Amino acid sequence: MKQSSFRYILLITLVFCLGLINSFGQKNFYMVDSIDINTLSTTDKQILDSLLPLAHDAAHDSLRIKIISDITENTWSIRVWPKYNQLTYDIAVKNLEIYPGNRTFLKYKGYAINNFGYYHKEIENATLALKNYMAALEIAEEIDDDQLKAMSLNNLGYIYHKMLSAPAKALDYYQKAIALDKKNNDQKSYAIRLANIGDIYLNQGDTTKGYNTYHESLKIREEIKDLEGIARASSDLAQLYFSTKQLDSCQKYSLKALELVEMVGYERGIAQNKLMLGRVQGELGNTDSMLTLLNQTIILDEQIANTSGVGDAYLFIGEHYAKKKNYDQALTYIHKAHDLFKGHSFPINLLHSTSALSKTYEEIGEYKKALSYYKENHKIEMELNNQEIEKRIMRQTLQAEFDQKEAEIENQMVIARQKERNKNIVLTVSLVSLLVVLGLLVYLYNRFKLIRDQKDLILKQQTLLEYKNKDLKVKNKQVSDSINYARYIAQTIYPNPNDLQNVFKDFFVYFRPKDIVSGDFYWAHPVDENNIILVVADCTGHGVPGAMLSIICSSILDQVVIQNNILQPSYILDQFYEELISKITRHSKSDKVNDGVEMTVLRYDKLNNEVFLSASYHKAYLVENGTLKEYAGDKVQIKRENFVSGEEFTSYRINPKKGSMLYMFSDGFVDQKGGPKNKKYFYAPFRKFLTSIAELPMKEQKETIDSEMKSWKDMNEQYDDMLIFGIKF
Repeated sequence: MKQSSFRYILLITLVFCLGLINSFGQKNFYMVDSIDINTLSTTDKQILDSLLPLAHDAAHDSLRIKIISDITENTWSIRVWPKYNQLTYDIAVKNLEIYPGNRTFLKYKGYAINNFGYYHKEIENATLALKNYMAALEIAEEIDDDQLKAMSLNNLGYIYHKMLSAPAKALDYYQKAIALDKKNNDQKSYAIRLANIGDIYLNQGDTTKGYNTYHESLKIREEIKDLEGIARASSDLAQLYFSTKQLDSCQKYSLKALELVEMVGYERGIAQNKLMLGRVQGELGNTDSMLTLLNQTIILDEQIANTSGVGDAYLFIGEHYAKKKNYDQALTYIHKAHDLFKGHSFPINLLHSTSALSKTYEEIGEYKKALSYYKENHKIEMELNNQEIEKRIMRQTLQAEFDQKEAEIENQMVIARQKERNKNIVLTVSLVSLLVVLGLLVYLYNRFKLIRDQKDLILKQQTLLEYKNKDLKVKNKQVSDSINYARYIAQTIYPNPNDLQNVFKDFFVYFRPKDIVSGDFYWAHPVDENNIILVVADCTGHGVPGAMLSIICSSILDQVVIQNNILQPSYILDQFYEELISKITRHSKSDKVNDGVEMTVLRYDKLNNEVFLSASYHKAYLVENGTLKEYAGDKVQIKRENFVSGEEFTSYRINPKKGSMLYMFSDGFVDQKGGPKNKKYFYAPFRKFLTSIAELPMKEQKETIDSEMKSWKDMNEQYDDMLIFGIKF
């Protein structure tokens, strides 16, 4: 009987596992178990797809753990980041067993433990959160890492403030963290501490100080373009304004936060802000809008198992109906909320739902039920008072443990310093002994080298050659790893897709470097919500030289457009021209260096539907209603030998029709050899090809371009970097 049952269970398990293959990522790629690909946001999927190959190809764990840690810090889903945080911790612990005291692996272990604390904070386990934050602080003290110290101190302050109701202790931790932020000029972290301190002021009734501190925090985050921080600060301000019935301000900041959390796919943040917007609509009496938003909140919270969020939405709907005297609907929703809170032990929420039920039943004259829920409400209130007493006891116990831990850390540091002195003494003696031994070896070598025969010399040369060959293989591998990581770094000059999506209706980027890194690049700067500067450029050469020049060019564009606020494409080209020549002739006046760049610069005014375009040795094509129009740039390549200060570039002004396509590109595609006669693709066929695909969706256009090039190139080597940027208006 047991054998038969076992086989049946095994069969069912195999069938189930086979069914999951398409929805769960393979561990050999994702490095952790049970990643449900279908639940990943677009941003999280992009982060995993771009960083995991680098982690797999990393030559050693010190590089791999950095990449895995980056995944932990940049992904949002609670179904994803805790798995990679555990992997970070496991890699650190494994290497610390081999290299005890290694600073790099100790640092990542500390950050992983800090993240464990954050996870326990999210699921409201104050005890485990506090212990993990204390352990992270201990490691930070050991390796003298100010950033980890400040983070751990801030998190300890949060637990004492939000979960243990000890504002004075929390303020002390926040102030210690701020001192470290100021020391290291860490504006992002400083803004976080300010928001936390503002919350304490508000809880203590100092409204003016609280609001001012919150706005100061938001201002800093906006100055440093910290999108995640702006979202959090805006959401916090929305909560504050709602609590004081300033509904216009509440809606303004909640919409701002919602836009940002939707960009990064932070599901809990989306649900929280939609709940807030729904509550605003309810307060304004817009029942339909309120129900739409709160039902969206309920669906999101159910997907991420945020039961308290679902219950809050039900409770607000019920209270809204009660105000409208629609008591049947009111009781239906309040009971739903009450059942959820009771089934999952949410005492604060349960206090609100029992109060709402008691009040509603009293209003419809069912006094027996009203009294029943009043009693339940009173009982919960008493239990919460008892819990507050327990919190104070736990707070005192944890503080005593922490004080003891601080004393242990100080004692360990004294012992460590003594060990270091002893180690230095041993090292000195060892070095002296080694010098004596080396002196003896030198003497013996000089005595016996005269009697070495030719055979010994040949064997030595062979051994040396084998060693050099092995060393060369290792260095080649290191160079390859470095270039691969350089690609990861070089990608930072490319614009954030969200900046482009905010202005353009639709677009695609077809980008195929000849080597790992590229001389072709594209660059963008969103001037405001309706204007953007877009650059498509082709630097001399490809591979590492081209990539280095592209980084220089990107830096010059930052200077010309962002710092100098030059926004007219023709003026941008002229100023860029001068800055580039200045940089590449700074150390050498030789004409033999053929550094240069071909470039198209575009400014798009979304509000007025106007495109301003200038180009140097580049072309741009506009396809409208099946007809292609060419905008030819000036035949002035931006390079040393052509330099003429004040060169004027032609400026085109275009009013694109709805559905038209604009293509900007480098010459890599048209110069590629292939086809039956092994010739270049050339511009005339390229224009015909783009015209034929202009009506297709962006994704299909990009796939068609890729298919066309693969078919044309066939087995030929790729001659140059390829870049095509398509925009649909």
